[in-house]
Amino acid sequence: LQPFFERRPFMARLADDDRIYAIGEDLLGPDFVLDGTEGNFHVGDTAWHGGEGKPITVRTTKITFYLDRLDKTSGCLRFIPGSHLPEFGDQLKILKRQYDDPSQLPFGLREIDLPCIAIETEPGDVVVFMENTYHGAFGGHPGRQQHAISFFENPRTDDQVAWVTDMYERARFSFRPSESYLNSDRPRIRRMVSRLVDLGFQSLPY
Repeated sequence: LQPFFERRPFMARLADDDRIYAIGEDLLGPDFVLDGTEGNFHVGDTAWHGGEGKPITVRTTKITFYLDRLDKTSGCLRFIPGSHLPEFGDQLKILKRQYDDPSQLPFGLREIDLPCIAIETEPGDVVVFMENTYHGAFGGHPGRQQHAISFFENPRTDDQVAWVTDMYERARFSFRPSESYLNSDRPRIRRMVSRLVDLGFQSLPY
């Protein structure tokens, strides 16, 4: 469900909670921008997915948390270290064959058996990562909840603006500010969506 945080007053405030907001500032600079928020009920495995082996044009970060204790046997997030690097990520695009045919074994291994790092979490933990790092989740129970908020650095160069604009045109909900955030009485929330208005992106009625 996107957008998600904006639909309830308590969740809406998480966007500028110091524990979340400071991550955006530290990683992306004080003028970082909101990409979007999401709430998920996961059913079954989440296949490996990540970047396309392209250099990073705009730095991004995703902050996600679960409401259950998760380990490698119960659906925690797994990452393939170094897969954010173009020369490695390009070799992993073959993994996307398993989206259409789970029986595919691109490297001679099942998805769950690929070498990776499993990030085990307790309720209250957050996992911070870049979407272009290959990640997946396997063995989780149906209906486990994952909530997330994504930020990106303020685009300044022509190439960065072009990248963000292309992502906006390809997405249905991301990069679109919610009306409640545009009109929020919280200055930091208004600030993190104002750049989206400057770029001419359409708002959402939430």
